Amino acid sequence: MCAAVLTDLRTRRIPNRLVLSMAGGGAVTALLKTFFDTHGALSPGPLLDSISGLLSALAVFALLSLVFPGAMGGGDVKLLAASGLYLGLAGTLRAMAFTFLSGGLFTLLLLALGIIETRGKTPYAPYIALGVFMALWVQARGLW
Repeated sequence: MCAAVLTDLRTRRIPNRLVLSMAGGGAVTALLKTFFDTHGALSPGPLLDSISGLLSALAVFALLSLVFPGAMGGGDVKLLAASGLYLGLAGTLRAMAFTFLSGGLFTLLLLALGIIETRGKTPYAPYIALGVFMALWVQARGLW
């Protein structure tokens, strides 16, 4: 995630190899949870939750990138979708909420200060990373 943020800030792109390695790790984690988090009983629950997280992020961000062309790049869509494999459905929904909130508020602040223009491209990976971090934080604390 850190590499994706730094690359996005520097180049305004998120390489597929970063997203694919993250997705691969998420898939392995989901499979391990399926076998080891179920107290000896094999259950598809964790795997289905991970797939639901991936698909929900993919659907919402892909729809946003279609409705608002140029607002979000394909790398951003894939980055949050890969994060969904780790977060599961509830965590992904939290991450999307925090991503939209932090990205929206910070962009409004930058617009108000005249630092960016309305047509400028803003790297979104930092807001996705913040959203994912916040989702993990509130989940660990049992806050939401």
